[in-house]
Amino acid sequence: MVTPADTPAGLPTVTVLPVPAGTGALDSCAAPEAQQVASAGAPEAAAAAAAPAGMLPCIGGGFASRPADVFLVAGWLLEATSGRTPVVIPGEATASVPAASPGLSPSDGRVLATLLRPCLSASPADRPSAADVCRHGWFLRSREDDLVASGAVASRESKRKMLRAYLAMLDASQEGVRARRITLRRSTMCQQLLEAVSRLSQTELRNRLTIVIENEPGVDAGGLLSEAYNATFSQLCKPDAPAKCGLSHPMFVCQEAAAEPLFLPYGEAEGTATAGMLSAPERRLYEGVGRLLARAVADRRPVPARFAPSLWKYLLGLPVVLADLRAFDPRQAASLERLLDMKPEAFEYLYLDFEGLAPRGGDTPVTAANVERFVELKARQQLLGSRVHRLKAIRAGFEAHPLSGPLLVLSHAELVGAVCGAQEVTGPQVAAKLRYSGFREGSSIPRHMTAAVKALSPELCSKLLLYVTGLSALPGPDKSIRIAAVARTGQLPEAHTCFLRLDVCDDNADADEVARRLRTAIEHLADAGFGIE
Repeated sequence: MVTPADTPAGLPTVTVLPVPAGTGALDSCAAPEAQQVASAGAPEAAAAAAAPAGMLPCIGGGFASRPADVFLVAGWLLEATSGRTPVVIPGEATASVPAASPGLSPSDGRVLATLLRPCLSASPADRPSAADVCRHGWFLRSREDDLVASGAVASRESKRKMLRAYLAMLDASQEGVRARRITLRRSTMCQQLLEAVSRLSQTELRNRLTIVIENEPGVDAGGLLSEAYNATFSQLCKPDAPAKCGLSHPMFVCQEAAAEPLFLPYGEAEGTATAGMLSAPERRLYEGVGRLLARAVADRRPVPARFAPSLWKYLLGLPVVLADLRAFDPRQAASLERLLDMKPEAFEYLYLDFEGLAPRGGDTPVTAANVERFVELKARQQLLGSRVHRLKAIRAGFEAHPLSGPLLVLSHAELVGAVCGAQEVTGPQVAAKLRYSGFREGSSIPRHMTAAVKALSPELCSKLLLYVTGLSALPGPDKSIRIAAVARTGQLPEAHTCFLRLDVCDDNADADEVARRLRTAIEHLADAGFGIE
């Protein structure tokens, strides 16, 4: 039913067109205010009729709105879960929503119906805001347990058991086999260890390693191996002077402005003649890094590998997103985020195109319709780009180790825990690292947040630390986690990994709501990236 609020200015006559059920076309999910036909000759009606499939016709008609977006998203969700498209019958307040959907339990179907009915209201004024939709119980409950129960995904515990079993098998295969000895000098330990590991054969990669330090007597009972691993990754990820290992440039780089920087392989500037070209010695060094990452797990030697999320994702073949760029370079990410907030008419004056991002990209200007794709490709270019050949070398080294197969079933957050170690921490230990800033005088949020953190289990504490700091371990003695106040009511806590900062709403939420938001952010977002997308 079309109300005056739905009627766009300039259209003399308006009629609701019920959408045929079962068409399956995305454009049939348009909001009622978009399902209109004006009298002949109205340019807005012609534009609406010409809107491409998948786009709200009301965009072409010039009266797109946030309530229309809510209707469209609900329409997609209805079609995805039931195979039906929304139909608003004249005189009805909302589209018909089934109480049960194929593939959903009866309880899930009822919860989904409570979300869809208000979103599919005929009157835009009766639809909830996007923020209210995001806070609905349908989106705030985890689907992981359902997927695990159905066998669609492996549980964390089953992956741990598989990894432990494979490690035990590797250990058994090395019984009675002589350990491979590597001699190192302290002054060049990082370079020598990477080169030595890169030259090991497939059989030798399985062997236990013992380390001998040149001109130092003694037998390695495991301590020297741990020292060599830690020294190597500490030098590779040293903010003020990362290791060069005989190269003309650092092997890994970070953003110096970050309080707790994360690292990616060195990348030449765009257009440099040597971009992407690796000499054989340089390739061996990066392959050695990949081999050491897998060996660190096999040898049960956690290492301080402070690599950015996009590197871990690249090892696992996972896509990188804008949140990964925010974790590595917040300033570049912020500039791309500003594009997403621009008004459609502003793009005409930016003169941006897809040059270097897509075939014949120079012929495709950036517009409001394709800016999300532009941002996605630009973030990928900045994270991978000229680094990709070094990333490929790291992945080749990682995949050369027999343990890489079992490691590939992990999420990138789980891989970080396996390589860097999941330190057993408690809620009170994490709470002692919190520092609050920007909150209103007398605000109860800091008190509620501290209590919520203290109540977390050790597993959730590790995930919180991974989300905020990039490692599942407490920050160093001179580091703290800053909890910064933001004014956006109801928003989930948002991590800024480079700055050891967690943005939290300074609103009037009670203790239960603060705890719920924190747990939701940890359980739903820690595996998606070290920052929120």
